[in-house]
Amino acid sequence: MTNRVEGIAYNVIPVTNVDQSVEWYKKHLHFEVQHQRDDYAGLFFNNRPVLNLKKTDDESRATFNVNGEPHWIITLYTRDIKTLHNQLKEEGVQIGGISDEGHWGKFFTLYDPDGNMFDIWENHDCEINF
Repeated sequence: MTNRVEGIAYNVIPVTNVDQSVEWYKKHLHFEVQHQRDDYAGLFFNNRPVLNLKKTDDESRATFNVNGEPHWIITLYTRDIKTLHNQLKEEGVQIGGISDEGHWGKFFTLYDPDGNMFDIWENHDCEINF
């Protein structure tokens, strides 16, 4: 079969100010920026697309609710969750505490300046190669 999905190319998230968001993602998560325009920017990691920032005046965010609590739709992977958590905390990023879920790994959440919520995940039993 030749016509099949082979992966996720990127995720699009809403932002109110593309330039401000680009700087935030570069500073705190070390993404590379490609294809930036007034209303859009592509964020890459190791020359692979990860996120597209799309300008919107709408109040929608890349988050949904479960039992009245916000939930993320995108999980980012790290090999050193403690160092990343400490770094983001020192930089004033809105983050949650680290949760250790045993063989499922360790997690914490963070918010970008527009309120888009992300999950950060570390799991040495399930190594991801980038």
